[in-house]
Formats: sequence, C-alpha cells, structure tokens
Amino acid sequence: MPGPARSATKVFGHSAAKGDDVGTWRAYLAFHTPADGPGPLPDVERVDGGVVAGWTYLTDRMDGYERLADAAGGLAGPALLSIVCDSDFSQITGFLDGVQQWEAFIKQDTAAALEVPTPALHAAQDESLLDRITLWAQAAGAPPVDRERLRDIFARHYLFADDGLLALEQLLGIISPEVRPFGDDQRIDYEFFLLAPVGDVVVAPETIAAIGAAVQGEANPYEPNEHGHRVGFFISKDREPADVLPTFLTALRRHGLPPATRIHWHGGGRWKSLEEFEG
Repeated sequence: MPGPARSATKVFGHSAAKGDDVGTWRAYLAFHTPADGPGPLPDVERVDGGVVAGWTYLTDRMDGYERLADAAGGLAGPALLSIVCDSDFSQITGFLDGVQQWEAFIKQDTAAALEVPTPALHAAQDESLLDRITLWAQAAGAPPVDRERLRDIFARHYLFADDGLLALEQLLGIISPEVRPFGDDQRIDYEFFLLAPVGDVVVAPETIAAIGAAVQGEANPYEPNEHGHRVGFFISKDREPADVLPTFLTALRRHGLPPATRIHWHGGGRWKSLEEFEG
C-alpha cells in the first residue's frame, strides 16, 4: 500500500494531502482532559485548534500507534484511538476506563480489499456496533447521537478516509462542527486504481504510461508488495467515472493485465476484478 514519500500539511492534527501529495499516515488519541493535568505522553504533539473544550487530542506518526494504544488502556473515562492509512481507510477504537468498547472502520470495504482483517459484517449494517458507539458517546457526554447519521458515516465511501474520521469525531462531540473537511481543500482530481495480483505481474513502466495516456490521467505507481502491484491514475474531476471506466478497462485488457487484476475508483464502492466486468 505505501506510495512515494511526500510532504503533508497539518490540519487540526490530521495531515492533509496537498497537490501532488499522497494520503495521511497518522495515529491519533483523544480523551477527556484529566482534572489534575495534561494527561499521558507529554512529549507527543497536542492539537488545540478545533478540539472541543474538555478533550485532549494527540497526534503521532504511525510508528507511535502502539504507545498511543497503551496510553488508551490506562486512561479513566472515554478515549478514542484511531489511525489513518494513506487516507485509504481509518480504524477507530473506543475505550472507556481503559477497556475497549468498540472498533470500526471508515471505508471498511477498502480496508478489506487491501487484506486488512475486518469484521464480516459491515459497520453500517452492524446494529450492535452502532448501539455500543451510541452508549460510548453517552458516557463521554456527547450530544445525542443521530443513529442514521452514524450509519451514513460508515456507509459513505469518502474520497479521503480522514474526512470520515472527522465526521465521526464531530458527531461524537470531540471536534468542533465548524472544522471543514480538509477534502474540501484538496486537489479536485480523483483516482482510478488497478491492483495486479501478487506474484503474477509487475506492471511495466511503459504499460503504466500507455494506460495513463489512454485515460488521460497522471500515473501514480506504488511499490509492489505482498498485496500486489498497485497503480493509481489521477483523473480530472470534470470527467465522470462512468465515462472513464470503459476506456480504463479496454486499456487494461489491451496491455495484457490478467483477469484477476482488481479495479477501484474513489466513490466506486468495493474493488472488483477485471473478470467481473466481462460481458
């Protein structure tokens, strides 16, 4: 899943991709500010702007996730632990008095497609999960949770998973509703992706260039890994995905991508194999 390393601009603790930047890789911990002091991990960056009074909000690099998780397990009251992986998906865990109460994913289908272990039941359809989040929010002193809004946050396929996490944090009373989704301030293009199967094919640079030319999109190849070889193509927002898809499929077939190659685009739901588009 990792792509080229690029810089990021921070927005109230989230690292927002700008221009040619790829997505956010960050870990976060929000908790009720202790009455007797600032709380654990004084060396970890704290965010003030946009955070609701009474909450402390920490942000760290991905390799700091475990120490944030350890801190969450030792906190009194509510705590929300989260990670954002390349802005592709977010994993969120709610704690109460150090005990995990619930865990959920923003863009769960994307996480599953990237072979991240996820629950069999989608969060938007898991009534027990929604119940537990609602009870956690009550214990955290949040305003009454709109259940259908909560369901919608998990059901939506956000362009940036960060914005789904932000929407959840706002619903749970952690972040001010005045904070705008930083996706509003991103490049206006969207991406089409291919994921060639692991051990089968590494997409050659000349093939990537030819597919990019066919769809008139800027190529963003990732390093091959245990999941396969992933390549993104930035498409101008003024072109509808339904108009781009036939050209994209034709280009993949013309250049010999195997039927097991998976395809995805922002807003397009789950990843599908090239074979599923036959006929």
